[in-house]
Amino acid sequence: MGHFVLTTTLLERLKKTKPSRVVVVSSISHEAISNSDISLEVVNDNDSSKPDFVEFPTLRYFRSKFANVVFAKALARRLENESVYVNIAHPGSVQTKLQRYSGEAMGEQYTSAIETYYKYFGYTPEVGSLTQLYLATSPEIEEKNIRGRYFIPIANEIKADYRARDEKVQEEYWTFTENLVREKIGESQAIKPSLQPTAI
Repeated sequence: MGHFVLTTTLLERLKKTKPSRVVVVSSISHEAISNSDISLEVVNDNDSSKPDFVEFPTLRYFRSKFANVVFAKALARRLENESVYVNIAHPGSVQTKLQRYSGEAMGEQYTSAIETYYKYFGYTPEVGSLTQLYLATSPEIEEKNIRGRYFIPIANEIKADYRARDEKVQEEYWTFTENLVREKIGESQAIKPSLQPTAI
């Protein structure tokens, strides 16, 4: 939701200041969900009494990262005739305090194990930012017309999960998000009639 509202709200300014970039930070964990978990019915289920709502908070994180990839790809298609270049970055495991509040939800042992892994095998924040910086600043993005692509460290392009590349899924998520924005914050600058895909 946040990525969608922020980016679409700024979109007219991005077009006017072209060429411009949108870098959506996701995660390789977008691949870690089952086919049933990408169902919008499941995604929109806020029943906190269900076991997976409480016991598997990481699953909700995986879903959010999947939604990030889907959003970026849907937006890139809508802007393929504009000088606005939308791409996706997985920063890798980075030595940050990302897990600092996860102990209660995921257990102290799990959190400690993840923090230890990051400490010894993770990228420094400086290195972890390089893929995003490449997508935000490299002249190659315009020169090679790089749009809607998915990159992992360091600035290596790979294919996103096949389900996130499904244009039908992208459009379902886009419509769902538009409707949810209308429901929660009303009609706004964030929803533009012009944001229709050029090809499906």
